Amino acid sequence: MTVLEITAPFNLETAAPAATLPSREAIAAFFTACEGGDRAGIRAFAKDHPGYINVRRGSKTGLMFAADGRFDGAVKLLLELGADANLVEDNGMTALLYASARRNKNVVQALLDAKANVGACTDDNKTVLYFAAANNCCELLELFLNNGAARVLDKADATGATAVWKAIYYGYDKAADLLVGRGALLDAVVDGETLIDMAKRRGFRDAAKLEEDRKRHFADLETGMTGGLFRRLQVKGPLKLVKVKRPASQPPTKAETWRASTRNGCRDFKF
Repeated sequence: MTVLEITAPFNLETAAPAATLPSREAIAAFFTACEGGDRAGIRAFAKDHPGYINVRRGSKTGLMFAADGRFDGAVKLLLELGADANLVEDNGMTALLYASARRNKNVVQALLDAKANVGACTDDNKTVLYFAAANNCCELLELFLNNGAARVLDKADATGATAVWKAIYYGYDKAADLLVGRGALLDAVVDGETLIDMAKRRGFRDAAKLEEDRKRHFADLETGMTGGLFRRLQVKGPLKLVKVKRPASQPPTKAETWRASTRNGCRDFKF
């Protein structure tokens, strides 16, 4: 991939550097078209400057602008013209992350069809599930989870919050139930507060049910788990859980640490 720099803030990424180099004015018109969903303007740029559909303004591509603007027609056209669905902005944002944040199913589906990375995350670890949960968009949560997003189901942002944490924090019952039902762990701790304690403090109506779900994670230690933790670790045999003793130098917390040992290795959880 060749990167050609013209005049800031524009960068050109192209596999065909011999193509007609677009002027600054042409690039500006292209981004205006992407931001406004102007398919005619996008087509004109692609016709005059083949090979430059992934031009960037700053670190953001035209496809990202179109996804951010919820223009599904422009997104589909850009993809048809060769836009790369997996380019990443300096802050880690991708077109699919923008689409998730904007709650647009048509844009999300078009990007998934173009093999967009459903496991991408921002620099502060926000995922497509995180944005969908924060927006109470169960339809997108289902779509992402059905397309491989389970691998980032328990990804925590810079503060420690996960997708299910955000759903519960905002009181989104259905989104929380969906995530827990698909195996989301309840081990997130933000500023020393466990997810269960946060749910109780926020008056989440299913706090008691969450407590039951948490206990069910450890329901049958001898024969193997049947709850969300068991499913998330993809264990086909027995799962061994051992309570981890707190070092004397470590201050006590409300959460207890357990170590799950499986054929896939070990992982610690706090409950």
